Amino acid sequence: MDIKGTDHDPQLEEMIKINRAERRAAELRRVRKNRTILAAVIAVVIAIPIALSSISKKGDAKKADKNTPVTESKSAAAAVYSDNAAEDAEQEENEEQSAVSAENKTQLYYIENDVLGYEPSFMADSAYSAYDGYYEAEAGSDSAASQTYIYSGLYTGSVEEGGGVAIDYKDHELIVDPRDAIPVDSQKILPLGGISQFDEGTGGVSACPIACLYMLLENSVNEYSYYDMVMAAENGGYADQGSLLGYPGGMTADALLAFAADTYGINMRNAYSDSQLPSETAISLLDSGKQMIALCVYADVGDAQSYDSAHFIVVTGYIKTGGHTYLIYADSYNAPDDQMGVPLKRIDAEVFDNSVSYDFDEPNALLYIEDEPDEPLYDDPDELPDAEYDLPDAETE
Repeated sequence: MDIKGTDHDPQLEEMIKINRAERRAAELRRVRKNRTILAAVIAVVIAIPIALSSISKKGDAKKADKNTPVTESKSAAAAVYSDNAAEDAEQEENEEQSAVSAENKTQLYYIENDVLGYEPSFMADSAYSAYDGYYEAEAGSDSAASQTYIYSGLYTGSVEEGGGVAIDYKDHELIVDPRDAIPVDSQKILPLGGISQFDEGTGGVSACPIACLYMLLENSVNEYSYYDMVMAAENGGYADQGSLLGYPGGMTADALLAFAADTYGINMRNAYSDSQLPSETAISLLDSGKQMIALCVYADVGDAQSYDSAHFIVVTGYIKTGGHTYLIYADSYNAPDDQMGVPLKRIDAEVFDNSVSYDFDEPNALLYIEDEPDEPLYDDPDELPDAEYDLPDAETE
């Protein structure tokens, strides 16, 4: 498969440079702290035999009087040694726990260049050592069928047991060489595989709200394909702004909430409030473990410089670097290829605030899932009920 190169983002690359510098500085502080602790422990270990030797030499002269100080001195020295040893043991245990928790813990990664990713089942059966040339470890049709190109950009993922990085890709995972995945420090990041709203042949020019809902449900109760979801909303009368398959068209936040409730029994809420900055609301939701769908000015989150259109995105985390706070999000219109996974993007919190608070001709929206059922309400898309929401007549081209 031939793939087109992706344009590098100078601002993103600068953010990565700052992030790397901050990581190096933090590592240097940790090393210096460890050296200080080690020096203190060595000093105590050396001081104990010297102190005991001095006490022993004085012991015979006034044995009765000196017994108590000797005991106290030994006890004090032992206590100091014990405290430092306990600190060492605690630090070692914390480092071990950090190493364990890093495995399978969601992180943000930057894929600097287009790379190959492999299905986990293929990697489990393949012979490779320390990711040294494992791309060629299993040549042939099985290998070709199990590999997918991953475009450069931001992705969520986690370190797997074998040492590779499992990248969240669409509704599954792909394993990449850890040398190709640069960790990006984040305050909070939740797993999300970005998809194109044109995926599965939908031609969903105005289907961003359904694409966002699908992404929210990727690791949840979703048993429908993205195509089924688009068709259910389209045919069920939920596209209150016009067809999801044409432009202009789409759905308002209210219609999306109704679709989620009627189709999945999912209770969603709009957290947008004039009394709080959207970025503060988003960060609060993220810290509680909830992703959200945000309605933004398309020019702020997409590629087109148009301020007369709105666009839904999925916010999945935030980072603080270089004195700025950035929200990490998926833009379903940002697709290098309609059938491939979509890299995540970032937006400055101040830009996000202005974008979400824009005076749209529809309700502002920060939508999140409050609760959801253990399984879908309907096993077959054909069983979906008619719209229970009183939608206006849609005008389609």
